[in-house]
This record gives sequence, C-alpha cells and structure tokens, in this order.
Amino acid sequence: MINGGIGVIDFESWRPIYRQNSGVLQPYKDLSYKLVQRNHRLWNKKRIEEEAARQFEQAGRSFVEETLKVAKILRPKAKWGYYGFPYCFNMNGGANTKEDCPSNVKEENDRIKWLWDIVDVVLPSVYLNNKITASQRVQFVRGRMREGYRVSQLSKQPVKPPVYSYLRYVYTDTLKYISNEDLKQSIKVSKEQKGSGMIFWGSSYDVKTKDQCFDFRKYVDNNLGPILLSSNDNTPKILTPNLS
Repeated sequence: MINGGIGVIDFESWRPIYRQNSGVLQPYKDLSYKLVQRNHRLWNKKRIEEEAARQFEQAGRSFVEETLKVAKILRPKAKWGYYGFPYCFNMNGGANTKEDCPSNVKEENDRIKWLWDIVDVVLPSVYLNNKITASQRVQFVRGRMREGYRVSQLSKQPVKPPVYSYLRYVYTDTLKYISNEDLKQSIKVSKEQKGSGMIFWGSSYDVKTKDQCFDFRKYVDNNLGPILLSSNDNTPKILTPNLS
C-alpha cells in the first residue's frame, strides 16, 4: 500500500448518523442525549433529541474527515475508503425484505455527501448469510451495489470514486465457504451494477489451525480461483487484502 493500492478504514463501533446507532450502539445515543439534557434541563424531549443528533453528527463528521486526512498523509499513493459505507439495511430480516435500501436510509446517505466528496473509493459491504434464500442474496448484493453507485455519483470530485463490493468468502452466520453459485452471482451482480472491482476479506479466525489453512488453500485452488479465472475480461478487478 506504500506504493499504491486500496486502503480500507474499518471502524464499526459507531455510525456517523445518529439514528443508525441502535442495538449494541445505543449507548452512544443515550450518552449524547444525557449530555444535552444536563445542560438544558428545561428543554422537552424532542428538542433534546434534535440537539443531541446535531452535536453527535457534527463530531462524527469531524472524526471521519480527520481520520481520512491522516491516512492520506501517511499513505498518499493509496486510494482510501471506509468499509461498509454506504449503509443500506436492505434484506435484513423481519418485515424488511426489499432489495432497495429504505428511503430514510437513502436520505441519510445523501446527508453525508461530504463523505462521498472526500473518499477515493466507495466500499459497500455485501457479506452473505444463509438466513435468506439464494435469490434474496442476489437482491441483497444488487441493492447495496446500486446504492454504492448512486452515492458515488453525488460526489463533487471531477472523477467519481469507483465502487468496490466488499465480500467475505464465508457466510457470516455459518462461517462456511460461500458456494460457487453465490460467488458467480456476486461477481455478476457487482459488474452489472457498475462495480469497478471486488475485495475479498477474511479473518485470521478462518485460518487459525493447520487444517483450516489446508481447507482454505483447497477452496482457493478448487473454487474461488477457478471462478475468478474463468470470468471474462469485463469482470471487475478482484482484490484480496491480507487476512487480519
């Protein structure tokens, strides 16, 4: 990466959009609310919530921008982006079975246009799971890649940041290697949605034993490698970062 390549900043402890910090991220919202409430005891709940969101998102933007600036100073030849952005929350179970990102999420992605103005690459996450059907997994990837391309076109940069789908080579719920068909479909959909390439990610957890290392080599030799090699010349560039 010193001489080029793609630099990925991966932080998932909180999200720069206040509303999106739910579940295990809820404490960030709670503390933000309490800080405003402490200084404005006469305000009603709605006003406190609005001010908490404003302050949180202002600070979040500063953190994200300054982090990217430092990364570009340290590795000026790399092309930098944030893993998982834009968020989409499509096909995430329950009542949400739609391919497209919810309209409120798209509006929030529009609101962080400042991010698309400064990143070199857009890196939507398309990690697959077996909780949905094969056809739904295709929709899942398509929806996220479509949103990635959409926000890339919002950028004020003269050359719009390219979009790379970010795929883990195992299913997130079972940690078993993704099937040949899912690999092929993910590559195909990434290309159809104007993706410039794909990044395959893995964890040291996947290769922590000798047997796992041999299994991974077998998977690359017999599945992942041949599928990539058999892809035609128009298939997006494939990148495989070091396991981390």
